[in-house]
Amino acid sequence: MELKKSYRGLVLWIAGFTGAMFLAGLLPLKGDIITLVVSNIMTFEVAILAGIIYVTEKIFWYNGISYEEAVEVGSARRKAYAFKYFASFGIFALVFLGISVILYVLNVPVWVSLILLTVGIVGVAISTVRFKL
Repeated sequence: MELKKSYRGLVLWIAGFTGAMFLAGLLPLKGDIITLVVSNIMTFEVAILAGIIYVTEKIFWYNGISYEEAVEVGSARRKAYAFKYFASFGIFALVFLGISVILYVLNVPVWVSLILLTVGIVGVAISTVRFKL
């Protein structure tokens, strides 16, 4: 796969993310459930971005990787590097979905889910620092 320097996909993802958040706000839901829906949309959107980066190999969208470095390492290493991010954020999105549903059913206050979301997404982001190209 020939890598082309473009941020078009990233800009489109940002527009899609913004649109998803806007549409979530239009849902006829109130209270804790809308908070959980928006929280889960956010986690899945981050995983989707990582998936887009994996498929397109545009790892230079990640901070700290230049386009030149991405081209130099070749397709196999770009894919392997991007897959680690995709797996990390994808697993977190699925785990958080399960936890948020369980906590909602158990009538646990929504702030507990929000704390888990915050700690989890920051933890996953920090954990990706160990990934080397």
